[in-house]
Amino acid sequence: MGRLAMALVLLLAVYSTAAEQHSACDTLSIDHLGATIDQLRAIAETCEWPEIATLFYNRAYLRELILEYDRINSMISADRSHQANFEAYRILIGLVESFAAEALSRGDADTVTRLNRTYDHYIEIAELRLKGYDLIANRMERELRL
Repeated sequence: MGRLAMALVLLLAVYSTAAEQHSACDTLSIDHLGATIDQLRAIAETCEWPEIATLFYNRAYLRELILEYDRINSMISADRSHQANFEAYRILIGLVESFAAEALSRGDADTVTRLNRTYDHYIEIAELRLKGYDLIANRMERELRL
């Protein structure tokens, strides 16, 4: 019986430590911009609210796609229009993040959902460009502007 109680206490101690949410999960501040991809994923794993966890996973994945593009671009002489596209994604996501933080501070409840939707769109476009499907990516970008 003593071992069972000890095991239960240890399990509760480990669970309560693992369940502690990272402070970044409570806000949408853009302080995460200096975080690495692994740090963003680690933050996501601690977030209690699935929408916020998805946001941190999206942030990490888009950053990973952009790094992959940079790696490929450095190995080959790629079309410079692609470089402009990926730089535009960085700038647009930065703007969207800034506006989202402002909207959240005003109490807009749909901010995280809209931010995740924006990340989903840009992730899909970036994946298409990396695979060479530029015409489809161009069409999607035009549709986003409408």
